[in-house]
Amino acid sequence: MNDLIWKGTQTTPREVFLRVEEWLASYHQCHKVRKEPRTNSLQSWNAPPPTWVKCNFDGAWVKSAQKGRVGVVFRNQEGEFMAGLSVQIAHVASPLQVELLVARRALLFANELILDGGLVCFEEDSAIVLAAIKRQEEDVSTMGPIINDIRRLLLSFPKVRAFHVQREAN
Repeated sequence: MNDLIWKGTQTTPREVFLRVEEWLASYHQCHKVRKEPRTNSLQSWNAPPPTWVKCNFDGAWVKSAQKGRVGVVFRNQEGEFMAGLSVQIAHVASPLQVELLVARRALLFANELILDGGLVCFEEDSAIVLAAIKRQEEDVSTMGPIINDIRRLLLSFPKVRAFHVQREAN
């Protein structure tokens, strides 16, 4: 209503929903309950257990262009680069959406690589994404189809671990 009065433009219900979704994700990111005490030291990359592969992934969003970019890197227990990708995604509506899409793309890429034994440790810097994926009930939100697809893809691995890490360690 304020946009109509002050700017002469009208905001669609979809734009309002996307704004609220962004604000809610930002609020949860800032107000999540921390179980461990916070330290000022930087977290660094740690090797996966022997015979496991580690997959670090992250996404970036350009609001003005409604685009996202995903990055995925696989390393062995020695920290040696095994595979990686960087892909641009069009028509991305929010940071949450790009973070979910990068998680999905990391799982698809892991399946494409046909990793020996399927022992994969996934690390991501979005606690909101990991919490959504780990919930037991079906997700019926607007991001639900992506979240439910990620859960289905996780089932294709005999053993999988998913961890939240600070941005510096991702």
